[in-house]
Amino acid sequence: MGDPLRELKQWEEAGQDVLLVLAVERDGPTPGANGAKMLVAGRGRFSGTIGGGRLELYCQERALELLEQKRSGLERLELHPEGAGDLGMICGGEVTVWFQYLPGGRLPEEPGQGPAYLLLEQGQGQSRALLCHREQLPAGVKLRGGMAFTREAAACRYVERLEPPRQVYVFGAGHVAQALAPGLVALGFGCRVYDDRPDFAVAGNFPPEAQVTLADLEHLEEACNQIGEEDFVCVMTHGHSHDYAVVRQVLGTKAAYIGVIGSSKKAAATRERLEGEGFGPADIARLTTPIGLSIGAETPQEIAVSILAQLVEQRASLRNGQ
Repeated sequence: MGDPLRELKQWEEAGQDVLLVLAVERDGPTPGANGAKMLVAGRGRFSGTIGGGRLELYCQERALELLEQKRSGLERLELHPEGAGDLGMICGGEVTVWFQYLPGGRLPEEPGQGPAYLLLEQGQGQSRALLCHREQLPAGVKLRGGMAFTREAAACRYVERLEPPRQVYVFGAGHVAQALAPGLVALGFGCRVYDDRPDFAVAGNFPPEAQVTLADLEHLEEACNQIGEEDFVCVMTHGHSHDYAVVRQVLGTKAAYIGVIGSSKKAAATRERLEGEGFGPADIARLTTPIGLSIGAETPQEIAVSILAQLVEQRASLRNGQ
């Protein structure tokens, strides 16, 4: 399932009115997370999710009502069997849902530099939504976990820092990489694949969103120059010597995560060889090897799942400043 804000462009091109639905505040156990989003258009068409179950069904139906009325709204919903706003759920928590009407599917954007922010405001019968930059945010906005929801008197505001997709540089285009790439795309990562074998570095083996490059794995200067501190690296080439050549080069980048496929024995040998070449403890500590969470994975598809889970974990930790 893609990013609703990116999918919004499709609705705008069609001139279709849309309701943007966001979970902006949660207390107690609730499905989903703060910032979860869903788009609802005519005839019940929707994309994204804010948690599923009866919560999501109610929000879809409510969004269709507001869409017909051409207005926005804000509701506090209780996820337990009894009480005002009850949805008949047993989670026990509460969630505040923001319904933002977007005529023509348009989300205005202010020009500027740096990270983009989603800014929503409601008050005194008025509402607005736009994409902006830090200098255009109201004074005093403080984000926690990349977002902030405030309610003062009759006015409400929601601000969220929109992260560009983290790029995952996959070195090696074999079976694991081919199983990994669709998951990366589905989870909102960018995917760039490199291999030195013409029969493997084939775009048709990967999702259309992935960038596939035939490259000399001994000379990755161009790729390494693009890897930034927000990006992840996965090393899974067709041989130990190629893996090592890639590792030596990517350690010179500011990558946030470097995972290397292989056994514990191979990992120990890699570390020993790096030490022999003068790489220090801080360099070697940057490597996650064997790559992926330990879930007993064996097949390429299972290994891909373990890697995806670890990348999601890393992304969440970095987003929360851990």
